[in-house]
Amino acid sequence: MAALSVFEYFLVLLAAILASNVINRFLPFLSVPIIQIVLGALITLLPLGFHFELEPDLFFVLFIAPLVFNSGKDLDKKTFWSVKGPILNFAFLLVFVTVISVGYFVHFIIPAIPLAAAFALIASLGPTDDVAVDSVVKRLKMPPRIMNILVGESLLNDVSGIINFQFALAAAVSGTFSWIAAGRQFLILGLGGILIGLAFTLIKLLLVRWLRSLGMENVTFHILIELLTPFLVYIISEKCGTSGVLAVFTAGVAHSFGKNKLNPETANLNIASENIWSMVSFTLDGLVFLILGTQLPGILITIIGSPYSISTGRVILVILLITALFMLIRFLWTFFTLRKKAYNEPENPLGKLKASLFISLSGARGTVTLASILSIPYILSNGTPFPERDLLILISTGVILCTLIVTTFILPSLLKKRPRPKTAKEKG
Repeated sequence: MAALSVFEYFLVLLAAILASNVINRFLPFLSVPIIQIVLGALITLLPLGFHFELEPDLFFVLFIAPLVFNSGKDLDKKTFWSVKGPILNFAFLLVFVTVISVGYFVHFIIPAIPLAAAFALIASLGPTDDVAVDSVVKRLKMPPRIMNILVGESLLNDVSGIINFQFALAAAVSGTFSWIAAGRQFLILGLGGILIGLAFTLIKLLLVRWLRSLGMENVTFHILIELLTPFLVYIISEKCGTSGVLAVFTAGVAHSFGKNKLNPETANLNIASENIWSMVSFTLDGLVFLILGTQLPGILITIIGSPYSISTGRVILVILLITALFMLIRFLWTFFTLRKKAYNEPENPLGKLKASLFISLSGARGTVTLASILSIPYILSNGTPFPERDLLILISTGVILCTLIVTTFILPSLLKKRPRPKTAKEKG
């Protein structure tokens, strides 16, 4: 009976993902993530006889691994190279500066949260969510060059944010932290992850060629190998003590070099691969936002009960302050570091102030943030409970909601609507 309840629950989640797309068609002013969060909250009202329990250890391998692999696989190398400077600037330097500055701020205003845990919280909030921005861009006109920067940033800051999060989390769990040791470990884990990602891709390439030499051109068979790749790469890399995230991203980027080769052997496979990964990515994104929605009623109840080290009012104030700080730092970083040629287009001139405002309001957080923060363990290495774990999840959830609201409702007020396509009757 329990197994049936789990299956029914999973079917309901899939139905909700489909429903979110339909609802967005009729309510385009609401982004898909917000719709999915609301649907997730409504699911908790259904008498399904099953309560979803989060498994922190599984979140990275189930959600992060395939999503990061898909990000690397979809990396548009030509577009990335044309704006590589701004993308690297936002995806790595901005994330690091934000983690340090806002992390110290969180620890200062809530001393009950250890500094390493505060860094982990802000690092989890580092990755921006392209799904939320895409839902706005579909109906509004975002300057193309700024959109290229935002897309490239969202692909790479998944990696930088997650790596920072894992380092901070390891320090929080062990209770010790050293900048020198962290830097040395970063190089070892990073280089090791990249090498494992490249090595696994090479092994996979040789295996696929051998299978093709045997006449095994079955598209379904090769798609299955591709779907298993991120999970295997992540698990092997982590078992070897290197960065699973970098390994998976490297494997995805390496995979992208082969998908553009057009020949009879790979044409059908590329088409099927794009369709399958589009479905997988949309489903995983939807599941994470739905899971957030299912946790929302319980979070609201705990806010009312205020079981945390600070009052309910202060929790809300901290969420708003962190959201404002993220946007302010993002605005100032854009204004002072982004060159005019990176965003300005001769045919459509754009001032630095407006460009900075566009980018600062386009920093919605989502899937990767939630999957990261929910992976925080319940206990430390010494057996004691992780300090303020529920509060960290609550703050992260609040910031996700605030940034989604900003991107969904405030950003559109600054952008022009896309012209509606003319119907055949209107053209006539």
